[in-house]
Amino acid sequence: MGGYGALYNGLVHISKFSKVAALSPASDPYIKEGNLSEMASFGREEFHSIFGTYEEYLNSSAYLAGGYASADKEELPQIFLGCGDRDIAVGSQVTALETAFCNAGIEPNTRNSLRIPDDLGTNDAIVK
Repeated sequence: MGGYGALYNGLVHISKFSKVAALSPASDPYIKEGNLSEMASFGREEFHSIFGTYEEYLNSSAYLAGGYASADKEELPQIFLGCGDRDIAVGSQVTALETAFCNAGIEPNTRNSLRIPDDLGTNDAIVK
């Protein structure tokens, strides 16, 4: 399961998970929907059969930012949200989700919404 699936299942099955980790999740599929013509094996028809129209998507549990914002904050699992600072594939989605979490009162230090710095693996960070 990828990061989107982890976040989705953590929301939909809120009583089953105490923690959720999502590394570079494609957390808003509609951001990429405009590029579907570039994908030969997956087109708009298939996409809409999964997520519905944009309006349907925004009112469904598939829309993670809205789902987490409307959920009972006391029941939510702890969330680790990680993404490299230069992730061109999903960086904007992770930033938008992180902002939505903060706007919804899901505190970064209690719901551990973090950005992973690109220099994490430098020699200075190695413990000998």
